[in-house]
Amino acid sequence: MVKNSGTASLSASGASSVILYDPEAILDVNREVARGFAVLLSGGVYNESFILESTGRRRSKGRKNSSPLELVPNIDQPTEVDENTLMLAFMALIDGNVVDACFGVIHQRRDASSPAFRRVQDAKIMLSNASDTSDSIRSLAVETYHKAFLIVIDYNDQMDKANCCTRCARQKKIHRNAKNALHGVFEQLQEAITNSTQ
Repeated sequence: MVKNSGTASLSASGASSVILYDPEAILDVNREVARGFAVLLSGGVYNESFILESTGRRRSKGRKNSSPLELVPNIDQPTEVDENTLMLAFMALIDGNVVDACFGVIHQRRDASSPAFRRVQDAKIMLSNASDTSDSIRSLAVETYHKAFLIVIDYNDQMDKANCCTRCARQKKIHRNAKNALHGVFEQLQEAITNSTQ
């Protein structure tokens, strides 16, 4: 487990200094990797209807969904997982490569001196230290990253559906909406981590 009391300190500015992902890097995660992380963080509960429920979408019949990512996944409705599954998923966050992917770090040895690698280490330290002060942060962290990967899957699906005539304008909107959705999902965890250090 990653531990350090000083490396990832929070400034007086609060949650804005808690960096738990890079929005561009996480949106670059391909659909299959995102699905794998979603399965891991949900304890194996994963299918298309689960994503549709979690993101507030309905399967359209014969027509395109006009508003991509119109609803941010509701973090107040967590996926029910048992304590062992929760601990495994949290360990995947702080000891595995889930958070690494959220910053675009693919190969730890090769990327060890990069700023992204340092942000990964800081994020893992913050998550670990905050979880020591409150058990609820573990489940909130797992649920937050799980929802983030559902957004990534949905983002990839929406980008694939953009047709060639409207691709440029539509991709910008899809990208902006996905970044906003990620911000909304991570906000509660960032605040919880900030509060745990006060």
